[in-house]
Amino acid sequence: MKGTIKVRVETCMGCERCHQACFIKHSRSGTLLGALEEDPPPYSNMYVKKVGILAVPTSCHHCAAAVCMAVCPTGAMTRAGSGEPVVVNDELCVGCENCAIACPYGVPRMTPDHSHVEKCDQCVDRVSEGLLPACVEACPTGTLTFVQELEEGEAEKTSSCAVTEMYKLILAGQEEVKP
Repeated sequence: MKGTIKVRVETCMGCERCHQACFIKHSRSGTLLGALEEDPPPYSNMYVKKVGILAVPTSCHHCAAAVCMAVCPTGAMTRAGSGEPVVVNDELCVGCENCAIACPYGVPRMTPDHSHVEKCDQCVDRVSEGLLPACVEACPTGTLTFVQELEEGEAEKTSSCAVTEMYKLILAGQEEVKP
């Protein structure tokens, strides 16, 4: 199912419940206490960057023209169709990290065992079951929202993790953050 995770930076309070939900979702146990004891530890693909007084939820943008896909020599970075999230096929990934180097947001990263890279998959399994991505469901302020079924061509105008203009400027270092 096509969809977009939208971020409203101005409402984030920095609680990091999105990060925690992603961590638990990618654990074998499915619980926080169980996840904390796992070896290797599960990963979270949602981070909250502190920029001045703002907290900025950050994850994969699932770009329409995803450079990570373009530089992947094995085709491990792929998407099911137009507007779908960019995902990693662990079996095809050789861990060259070309995607991590090319990504302007620094999203793909190596797994602890160095077998392949990992990145946000926009909880495609949850969304296909009619559920929200884990980060969106856990967000207590509505900073993260999931908008399903974009009109044809809409995904081409924006990345699948649509962000506000202020968010783009903050990440690019072009916006001064004032208290």
